[in-house]
Amino acid sequence: MRGAAVGLLAALGTVSLGAPALAEIKIGLTISNTGPAAALGVPEMKAIQLLPTEVAGEKITWIPLDDGSDPTKSAANARKLIAEDSIDALVGSTITPASIPLIDIVSEAKLPLIAINPATAMVEPQDAKRRWVFKVPPNTNIMVSTVLKHMQQTGVKTLATFVFSVRLWPDLVDRRQAARRPIWPQGGRW
Repeated sequence: MRGAAVGLLAALGTVSLGAPALAEIKIGLTISNTGPAAALGVPEMKAIQLLPTEVAGEKITWIPLDDGSDPTKSAANARKLIAEDSIDALVGSTITPASIPLIDIVSEAKLPLIAINPATAMVEPQDAKRRWVFKVPPNTNIMVSTVLKHMQQTGVKTLATFVFSVRLWPDLVDRRQAARRPIWPQGGRW
């Protein structure tokens, strides 16, 4: 979350250098503060209190909404933030299922989305809709590849997975199939 804010502020700050403040910058956030992903969303929601309210003389207003880890609520939050609050950018959501619907919404509104979940589906395939999405964490396949490489280096031979997001599973399965031979060439198993 902090990385998303820093990246967004850096981008916004460079736009405003040398220019007088024209209006406040409004950033909407849809976060899973409740529901199945609350363990991730609660700290994200609390981190909003630490974000600056002014950068380079520009006033910034953060408008957080709870999506309850629900894709329908996340989409409703995004629409509300765009229509009623006239946000300049959107941040969210905590989990992939609540984030995927945001792609179409920000594309229609031509509004930047700072994605804070690692799902590769947020930015790939890189098409006209996803050109509005900027993702802070590395893609899932990069993280899985790094974990598998570390496991190989430390001699781990067996791995069990528990995935609660059906949208995340294809990233893991694709990476596992691609990595199986080079990671476990001598009898390791998945």
